[in-house]
Amino acid sequence: MRINLEYIKNFIDHNYTKSELKELLASIGIEVAEMIVLNGKDIFEVEITPNRPDWLSHYGIAREIFAKNTKLNLKDIVVEHKSEEGQSEFKVVIEDKEGCPRYSGAILNNVKVEESSPSLKFLIESFGLRSVNNVVDISNVILMTYGHPIHIFDLEKINGKKIIIRNAEPEEELILLDGERKTLDDSDLVIADIDKPIALAGVMGGEFSSVTNETANIFIESAWFAPSRIRKTSRKFGMKTDASYLFERGADIENTNRIIDLTIQLIFNELKNNPDIIQYFDLYPVKHKKQFITMGKNFPDKFTGIEIPMNISLEILKNLGFNVKDEGEKWNIEVPSFRVDINGHEDIVEEIIRIYGYDKLDSTIPKTVSKSVKSYNKRDLLERFRNHFISNGYSEVINYSFHTLKDNSFFGNENSNVEIKNPIGSDYAIMRNSLIPGILKNTATNFNNDFKRISLFESGTVFCKKGNELIEKELFCLSVSGFESLPNWKDGNGRIFDFFLFKSQVMAFLNNSGFAVDLKLSDKYTNFLCSSYSFDIEIDGEIVGFIGEIGESVINYYKIDNPVFTCQIDLELIADKREEKKFKLWNKFPYAIRDFSFLSSRDVSYDQIKKTIEKHRPEDLEDYSLTDLYEGKDIPKGKISMLMNFRYRSLEKTLTNDEVNELHNTLAGKLIDELGVIHR
Repeated sequence: MRINLEYIKNFIDHNYTKSELKELLASIGIEVAEMIVLNGKDIFEVEITPNRPDWLSHYGIAREIFAKNTKLNLKDIVVEHKSEEGQSEFKVVIEDKEGCPRYSGAILNNVKVEESSPSLKFLIESFGLRSVNNVVDISNVILMTYGHPIHIFDLEKINGKKIIIRNAEPEEELILLDGERKTLDDSDLVIADIDKPIALAGVMGGEFSSVTNETANIFIESAWFAPSRIRKTSRKFGMKTDASYLFERGADIENTNRIIDLTIQLIFNELKNNPDIIQYFDLYPVKHKKQFITMGKNFPDKFTGIEIPMNISLEILKNLGFNVKDEGEKWNIEVPSFRVDINGHEDIVEEIIRIYGYDKLDSTIPKTVSKSVKSYNKRDLLERFRNHFISNGYSEVINYSFHTLKDNSFFGNENSNVEIKNPIGSDYAIMRNSLIPGILKNTATNFNNDFKRISLFESGTVFCKKGNELIEKELFCLSVSGFESLPNWKDGNGRIFDFFLFKSQVMAFLNNSGFAVDLKLSDKYTNFLCSSYSFDIEIDGEIVGFIGEIGESVINYYKIDNPVFTCQIDLELIADKREEKKFKLWNKFPYAIRDFSFLSSRDVSYDQIKKTIEKHRPEDLEDYSLTDLYEGKDIPKGKISMLMNFRYRSLEKTLTNDEVNELHNTLAGKLIDELGVIHR
């Protein structure tokens, strides 16, 4: 919107320089995008936010300057004539009261329409508009001055001496002022006479009823149209006019009759003859409901964190057009009808601090009761998963949330399926209950296109029913198949993914990310994983996912020839299980290593061995691992040979050989006694 700095002095007589005025407007939220000089006059091009239609006028901007500097006087156009209802046969009828809750108008006779005076022409051009004639130009001056669109009709072109505000009839047509013919429907609000539409309400007038130099009698319209109706029509026809732009955002419904008075006054001031005022109209079937906000007088201080004198807050609100009633410790504030953006206490305080000055707000560090801030939420965790595995050669895939019934059958029972009522096909009939089917289809497609390494991941939501309850879970799924490293001149045949390589990648990431993870051989049968490679992922004793090799029946169904290893983790279950990382001083003392070779029954799992070690773990045992496993020749049937490595180190001193031997022999003895292993 353009602001003529000389014209605005008709309402706020200031002595600011261009730069000072630009800074003042910026301080209250009005951005000056460009400064223009037109015929020696200064013009501001300002950017107005969509929630402030009251700024789309010179008077609205002047009111803001006045609120910022109350030493100035806020003036208005003086109306000298009286608004009295006369008598005529002309009628106005509102049929759509929701689309048009208020409609004001006036009839003027003996109007001399001609070319605008040089001063009016220049004013119109300074607004960025084109001069048409004195009457049409005055309607544009009203729009740019007070931010309320009006329309002026040639009275003699309105058939039947009647204005009707109604919905258009289906297939009804209207030729607009720009010459475009529009075919309307019953969602469009129109201004009509008894025969046809003569204007598209709130958007543009019709060509037939426009004011020309032959016009002698006019009908002035000042109305309020529902923003949603104007927005819908404007968008449907792809039309953005000055009127629709303002009506879409919300004009002042309480101002329609005053705008009529101001329009007539400007016509009297501009025209060489004095027209006859024949009749006023003001139909107001749906009254504007006034908005009141009760606010404690100390609320601005609490909300902003600074002390704002109550008398200053009160003065600012009154200067901005708010009516304030003192009720002891509270104010009862009436929101002016032109402020469509005010909805509560916070908006009121924003108005106060905006004028009082954002520069008066203190810069302080926010208070918190927490000594440390954690960001271990699901979103951060997912981002960590994604970045890590992409950097390690995995590709992210995104699949549909719909599967076939067969896809779901591998991962849940039929009663848990969430069916689509109107699927686009049988391949998309069921909401997915796992991410694995989609990834397996991706894997098969990539193998068919001769890719050798298929390492994929996906995050997404899965769905299932439990009784009548719909359950949604957000999961993260990984899969690998084929070569981990391709054949090359150095490594010869390359390296093929196996379960242990895949497991090490997943476990290393989880452990390094702050999760205390245990893998436990699954004791429940799953038809989609091989029984020998099917492990539950446990964190803090809770199963949060699984890792393993896809079973043969599933692999065959998806027509994949290579082993596929997969891992699926419930993000919601692990989001809050990350351990806080703490600084740990480097241990400067040397470590000592001891091996323990033993025969164990095949019925004893490695998980049992780990739990026994943890149960009796000495304080100076730093780490341990399984380094060798053998069964076959020279090993008794039902037995398995294991070699474990134990590393001992104290945080306080260098351990002697005797001390290390005592620790190690005690721990080995516990394994022998409780698990029945045989020391070799």
